[in-house]
Amino acid sequence: MKSFLFFNPVDRYFDIEITNYNHTHRQESIDTVGNRYRDKLAQCIRQRYLRNGFSIHYALLNDDHISSKMAVPPDKIMRSSMNSLAQIALEQEGEEYHMDNKELLSQLGPTDEIMVSGFHSDCVDYFAEFAYNSGIKTMVDDDLLENFLYWSRQPGFRTDIFPSVKLSEEQLVMIRMGRAGKPWLWQH
Repeated sequence: MKSFLFFNPVDRYFDIEITNYNHTHRQESIDTVGNRYRDKLAQCIRQRYLRNGFSIHYALLNDDHISSKMAVPPDKIMRSSMNSLAQIALEQEGEEYHMDNKELLSQLGPTDEIMVSGFHSDCVDYFAEFAYNSGIKTMVDDDLLENFLYWSRQPGFRTDIFPSVKLSEEQLVMIRMGRAGKPWLWQH
C-alpha cells in the first residue's frame, strides 16, 4: 500500500501562506490567490498521488478541522492527541512541538511507501525521518510544503510529477548541503 500524508491542512496555515504571498504579489486579490492555491494543490494531489494508487491521509491536531482549501477528500483523517491550544502555548513559549509520530504511524496502518508534505516543513521532516527509520520507503514532496504558492508559479512547474521545478546549479549546491544525511529528502 502507498500513502500520501499531508500535515496540518487547516485554515490558519493556508491563510498565513496566502497572505504572505499576497503581500509580495499584490496584483491579485486574497480570494483569487486562495482559489488558485486550492485548485492547483488539488490538481497536484490527484495527479501525483491518487492517479498512482496512493491513499490520501491528513494529519491534524485533535480539535482542528480540514480547510476548504483541501479539495481532495481524504481516505483517512489521523488525529494527534495534542490540541491546538497546547500547540499555540508551546509556540508562544518558543518551544518546538511535534505530533506523536508513533501514534500517527499506527493510525496510518500498514504501508510500504509514504509521500509526506504539508505544514510545516519541520513537522513533515520530523515525521519523514521517523517513518524512514521505521523501515518504510519515505519521501517528502517539497513542492507541496509551505512555499507551494511560490513553487507553483515557477516556469516549468508541473502538477503531475515530483520534483517538478528545474533548479539552477547554485540552488542545487545549497539544497544538497542541507540534505546531507537525510535520504527521505529528494537529493536532486
